[in-house]
Amino acid sequence: MIGFARVVTDGPTMYYVCDVFVLEAYRGQGIGKKLIETITNAPEFE
Repeated sequence: MIGFARVVTDGPTMYYVCDVFVLEAYRGQGIGKKLIETITNAPEFE
């Protein structure tokens, strides 16, 4: 695992991105942006 993002949600009304972490050796490659994009486009959070 080179990175992760943690989301807290109550289910139907809101979600909160708590943490986004990418190992230093892999930073600057757009991995964090891809994690956030995946979260914001997830059907569970629409």
